[in-house]
Amino acid sequence: MKARFLPTLIAIGLSAALKAQVPDSVYTPNIYSAKLYLKGNPLAYPLLSLGSNEQMELEFDDLDGDVKNYSYTYQLCNADWTPVQVSTFDYIRGFAENHITDYRHSSLSLIGYTHYHAGLHCSPLLSGHPFHGAK
Repeated sequence: MKARFLPTLIAIGLSAALKAQVPDSVYTPNIYSAKLYLKGNPLAYPLLSLGSNEQMELEFDDLDGDVKNYSYTYQLCNADWTPVQVSTFDYIRGFAENHITDYRHSSLSLIGYTHYHAGLHCSPLLSGHPFHGAK
């Protein structure tokens, strides 16, 4: 009886530990295949160098299949993913909120969905690390 519960407890503990280390989340059940990457390189980590002209791309699928008015914004975070309480104008150059207007409907698939794509055009002025622990 004890041996049966041990794998369950290990799985629960492991999933809790992994969840604490992974800040990425999808908050609505109709959104799938969210990807954020360096422009032109979908296998690259979504990291920008300060002062560079690098850009990122965002893609995701909405399984509802209709067109929605999506937008994105930026949030400066500490190394532990806690938000830093400063104005967006202090850490990015560009617009704080941008609408996603590039989308296409699925074709030749059993499930109808809408694929969204956005090129993220902003230049970060600060990294999150120097603010670690700041209030």
